[in-house]
Amino acid sequence: MTSTLWAAVEALADAWRSTDIVRRYAEVFADLQQGLGPRLRETMALVYGIEAQRLLLAHLLPVSPEYSNFTRQPGAAEFLERGKRLAQAFLWTVEWWRSRLPGYPIVPAPQLVRNGPLSTRELTFRVPWPEDLRRQGLQRMPAPPTVADLLGTWPQPLDEAARAVGAALARCPQALVLEQAHATLTDADRAALATARDRARAALRPAQIDAVAGDLALDRLAYREAVVAEAFDGLRNGARHYSDAFGAVDRLVEQAAALFGQAVVNGSAPKLGPVLRGERLHGGHGWTEVAVPEPFGLLGQLGDVVLFDTPALTDAMHVAGIGQYIQIESWGRATFTGYLLPDSAGLRARSWLG
Repeated sequence: MTSTLWAAVEALADAWRSTDIVRRYAEVFADLQQGLGPRLRETMALVYGIEAQRLLLAHLLPVSPEYSNFTRQPGAAEFLERGKRLAQAFLWTVEWWRSRLPGYPIVPAPQLVRNGPLSTRELTFRVPWPEDLRRQGLQRMPAPPTVADLLGTWPQPLDEAARAVGAALARCPQALVLEQAHATLTDADRAALATARDRARAALRPAQIDAVAGDLALDRLAYREAVVAEAFDGLRNGARHYSDAFGAVDRLVEQAAALFGQAVVNGSAPKLGPVLRGERLHGGHGWTEVAVPEPFGLLGQLGDVVLFDTPALTDAMHVAGIGQYIQIESWGRATFTGYLLPDSAGLRARSWLG
């Protein structure tokens, strides 16, 4: 059951939160009125989306126009140094989770083409799939390497908690579907996947990206996403089934990483409500839209995992978009959109009151 995965992720976050480096890093996010916290929020606010990756901010903040000013603030150098260590530990951890998946590290899905949005060394708002980490033999390692050293703590509790996440991920329905799809790929399916990757790789040559997308980081990311989407859309039969299955597992891991980063830095998922409207636009755990009174919308942000205070929607949402409608004489509303986390009703929750 996927619920086991979420519980294991929360337990691993607890192990991280017990370390001094995490406590001191998280203090900045909790600082609402003075010190470095307000400067951090101002710096993040100028680049849409980077707040979604709390544990990768040391890598992402340099794209903000306010980054140089931020670095001159008291305590910024120490915050960024901690952030770099946590980002490295986070990337090792998430990649080790992925190494529990069938076929790893040889993943023929076009989504992982070189220089694509998941594997680029440039700006991405996802947890990247670094090629150098996929070459480290993580599938043969019993736990994520170097994490305890980076966090300055004993390895045993971290390793045991990480292994619980890996075991739960491997048992999830999405991983089992991927395993079956991988096992049933025909030669024709593999040829179709290879062709799709080759075409995408040609379109993603650095010179081609420069020529088409220019120098702006967001334009280059959008171009990468468009190239991979076109390659994916052209697949049929077993090749398409495999790529769909990979996409479902990739989303599951991304949701687990979002829950983990939020739990490490901010604690349990917020529960928002009352709910004014909820709609499952694609059915099941697909794209969903939920509206709450506008003041409560301020308690969630892009990339958060949030719960809603209604029995009609018990699963949590990984927030991909937030829209606000403001009224002068009465409360407006905030609308959250995103995919739901399957079987996540058992997540720990904190109310909007704190």
